[in-house]
This record gives sequence, structure tokens and C-alpha cells, in this order.
Amino acid sequence: MSIGTGLTAGLGIASSIIGIGQGQAGAEAREQALNQRRLQDRMQATQQSLARTDKLDEIMSTQVANTAASGISLGSGSVKAISNDSYNNYLQDEKSAALNLSFSENAIDQEIANTRSQARMGIIGGITKMGFQTGSILRNNNKSIKLGD
Repeated sequence: MSIGTGLTAGLGIASSIIGIGQGQAGAEAREQALNQRRLQDRMQATQQSLARTDKLDEIMSTQVANTAASGISLGSGSVKAISNDSYNNYLQDEKSAALNLSFSENAIDQEIANTRSQARMGIIGGITKMGFQTGSILRNNNKSIKLGD
């Protein structure tokens, strides 16, 4: 094997190793970005829940004030039914929001898993590629020995 062939093969192996490192760094950056998005989604969900709770408080207060101004007993069945409807709507909204957040987090988890898988495949592919390059060097080396014998 000539020095030029060995040098070229060695540079190919080195570039594969560098490529593996860059691919891993890219995967880690992608995963950090996805985890940041997860935190932002959670913060937004918390803020929206707080806004819904404030709205429920406002609705219930208005209902109590209107009922008291009308002279209707706060313990009457119709007042309780209206209050229960408002509260049940609030609970349904909270459940829906929690389900939406769960879907969002599951999608992020899947993206992270895909990113990790792709990074591993890049490493395996790079190692395999390096193996082919090394095997090529050995085959070339054997051919040059046979030719020299």
C-alpha cells in the first residue's frame, strides 16, 4: 500500500469520527430544544388554567351577586344547578387542557426518541463506514503484498 493511499484512508476514518461527534452534538442540541418547548407548553398550560380559574371565580361571583340582588335564596335548587353547570364546564375545560398537554408531551417524547435513534444510527453508520474504510486499507495492503511477492 502506498503512503498516499494510507494517508487518504486515514483521513477518511478521521472525518468519519468527526462526523459522528457532530451528529451527536446536533442530536443533543435538538433534544434540549424539545425539552425547552416542553417547559414552554407546561408554562402556557398553567397560565391558561389560571385564567380559567379566574374566569370561574368571576362567573360564580356574578351569579351570587345577581341571585342575592333578585332576593332568591342562595341555597335554592335553581341557583345550585346554575353554579354546578359553571363548575362542571370549568372541570371539563381543565380535563381537555390536561389531555391536550399530554398529547403535546407525548409528541415531544416521540421526537426525542426519534432524534436519539437517528443519532445512534449515525454512530453505527459511521462506525460501519470506518470498518469498510479499514477493511479497504487491509485489502489494499494485502493486494500490494501479493503483488510484491
